[in-house]
Amino acid sequence: MNRREAIVYGRRAALAVAEHRPNQIIRVFYSNQYLAMLAPIFKAAAQQRKPYRQVSDEELYRICHSDHHEGIVIVTEPLETQSIEDAIQANPQGVWIALDDVENDHNLGAIARSISWFGATGLIWQGNRAYLSGASMRVAQGAFEQIALVVTQDLASALIELKKAGVKVVGADQNDQHNALNLSAKSPICWVLGSEQFGLSPQVKSVCDHLASVPGTGQMESLNVSVTAGILLAQSYQANHSAKS
Repeated sequence: MNRREAIVYGRRAALAVAEHRPNQIIRVFYSNQYLAMLAPIFKAAAQQRKPYRQVSDEELYRICHSDHHEGIVIVTEPLETQSIEDAIQANPQGVWIALDDVENDHNLGAIARSISWFGATGLIWQGNRAYLSGASMRVAQGAFEQIALVVTQDLASALIELKKAGVKVVGADQNDQHNALNLSAKSPICWVLGSEQFGLSPQVKSVCDHLASVPGTGQMESLNVSVTAGILLAQSYQANHSAKS
């Protein structure tokens, strides 16, 4: 595997690749499970004249390093990303989630799935690596094929660009006393979340228009970051939906 290739596994994630970017399929490996469900993938590979080959479950594990392959692994070109400038131009009234050094694959995938579910614009991700793992793609269930993705090494600067375009930037800080559910959540807005261990960095906090927390009983130290993202996205969805009705 080289840097010009990426792994996607799991049925829904693989089917989404076949639907949204079949021209980026490089090769396909599958086992004898769920063959009828995988037919669109085989058709896409054949139309692009890309090889697809039946292998054992053990071979699928060797390729993707996971038992959760669900009988299918696609080797693709890496998922395309946007610059923050292009993302703003494409959707100046968007709803965004920005992540400050959130690296957990399952959280990344779950957040992408919530972004897609609530019809938000996309994800702005600052992390220590510049790629999405096969695990995050599987958990996202195809959501990464449907949302905008901005990868940046300088999240604070990206947030400043959003603010220049009129996007409200709200940082989720569980130690802040302001209630995030009382803030206006209408678009354009960007909710910024940090890792569960470290939270938002001081630099990112300093460029936020507001800091706020999701209220709760206090019996736990914090919410899982993907749960927090889902709550905030639901708030924006409701605010925008109510404004249109």
